[in-house]
Amino acid sequence: MLNELETEYGLRNRSFTVLGMEFIHGAPRIWFPGNRNYIVIQLSADAMIDRTKALFQVAHECVHLLDPVVFGEASVLEEGLATNVSLRCIHRISPQYLTGDPKYDAANQHVTALLAKYPKVIRQLRKKYGLSGFEPKRLRGYCRGLPSSERELLAMPFTAWSGS
Repeated sequence: MLNELETEYGLRNRSFTVLGMEFIHGAPRIWFPGNRNYIVIQLSADAMIDRTKALFQVAHECVHLLDPVVFGEASVLEEGLATNVSLRCIHRISPQYLTGDPKYDAANQHVTALLAKYPKVIRQLRKKYGLSGFEPKRLRGYCRGLPSSERELLAMPFTAWSGS
């Protein structure tokens, strides 16, 4: 999965060492143990007994391995891309699978529309700025004609966004 992402969107930030995966009680996420450049993918405990859910969560979290940021700092663009990738991946084996989360679905819709019109924007943006923490004006150079309101939304921290 990570190889596919790197082929499509460019190499991940290799200053971080991926230690593996574990199951936790709570939401899936990436974790930086010991405040070092280590990353652990944490999947929800119920994914331990649900292979489809586990695959969906792993695909989502792999996007966060490209340009790691601490929990809560990912942009709408990053979470939308992670949702987009996880749905594309899971639909290979379970075409009817749904996220079950309207906010992630909305972020996915914004990213799907962005990629339809600007298919190379993720790779281009990542070369200089990463998937999160960029200024909305940075999208202007890669997405001529993208309304400023959409640039603002995509650059916004996902946790600060209402989802509408």
